[in-house]
Amino acid sequence: MDPATPSDFNSTGSMPPSAASEPNFREATARAMHLAASGIPHAVFVIHVEHLKCVTERCGQQAGESLIAEIVQRLVRNCGPWQTYCQLSAERFAILKKDCSHRDALAFAHRINDALCGEPFRWRGLTFRTGAAVGLLELNRQIEGIDDLLGRATEACVAARSLGSDGVVVFTGHPGEREALERELAWREHIHETLS
Repeated sequence: MDPATPSDFNSTGSMPPSAASEPNFREATARAMHLAASGIPHAVFVIHVEHLKCVTERCGQQAGESLIAEIVQRLVRNCGPWQTYCQLSAERFAILKKDCSHRDALAFAHRINDALCGEPFRWRGLTFRTGAAVGLLELNRQIEGIDDLLGRATEACVAARSLGSDGVVVFTGHPGEREALERELAWREHIHETLS
């Protein structure tokens, strides 16, 4: 399926049921990088959905697919339209959003958390609480290519998970931010070990 565009949203804000394939997502993101270099802000969000794998393992593939569909609908309903999205792994999604300033991107990331953490998922009498960790990368000239972009966005997502429930980590692509984050996480771990 080709990447979804804003015109793919109908008047109710519904999203097409299928995600873009990863190659199509990478192609759309590569185009976005060129636009960002010309001054049109874009951002990529990598989202880790907590407990999605648990739902699939406990209740089966149908339940997992139902939860994925509900996740997408919650994001559309609570966050508004974006350019395209894809599922990177069993529990990880990526969203590309255009015309997205730093303030807008940060607000969007927190809306993602609100959408996925505010209401439990129910399946045939069972209730599951989902959570989300969001890595946000703003596209700019510091990024060296699509692999670097997705790698940094995924790093931000992994770092957000280490911050605990509903974490959000923003990478801007500027030098030194990875090292600063590593120092912060090491300090948090030191505090945790000291108090435990």
